[in-house]
Amino acid sequence: MLARTTAMALVVMALLSGPVEAAGPWKGQILDAETDRPVPGVIVLAIWTAVKPALIHAERDFHDVDELVTDGEGRFEIPARDKQLGPLTVLDGPELLVFKAGYGDWAFRELHRNYANVRDAHFRGQAVRAEWARFEREGTAFVVEVLRGRQERLGYFYRLPWPSVPTDRIPRLMDALAKEKSYLGVRSR
Repeated sequence: MLARTTAMALVVMALLSGPVEAAGPWKGQILDAETDRPVPGVIVLAIWTAVKPALIHAERDFHDVDELVTDGEGRFEIPARDKQLGPLTVLDGPELLVFKAGYGDWAFRELHRNYANVRDAHFRGQAVRAEWARFEREGTAFVVEVLRGRQERLGYFYRLPWPSVPTDRIPRLMDALAKEKSYLGVRSR
């Protein structure tokens, strides 16, 4: 009985899902949070996840990654993607990871400027969704904070979110992290 109900639910989901159009391209520019000047040479990972329905929770698996580097004006562009991977599988993303030695976390510039002290989670959530939509439609600006000294850089290095991505797919990031590790004097474990 459970198998039959599950099969019916999957068929209904497939019929209701309809076609999903391509999304993107996503255009961005990375700026220094203090000076508002472009930051060239920033490594940007756009991580894509395949999402399939399952009995209780959706299955989420790594699908692909785009590894980009900002140009002299701090600009990058993530190519458009077809969001439908199969009859019951959709593409989720991009999840962004941004790295350049000497800089910390990224933020949308407008949120950083205008909503840094906003406590209302609903209002802030609406602003975040609007920025993601702008990122996909016409492009948006991001800021990265300058890290002051070895201690800040070391702290950031140890709390970097490690993506679930095959390392052979992100050679620029791996090289940049190895150089930062060497600069900071971090020993391998």
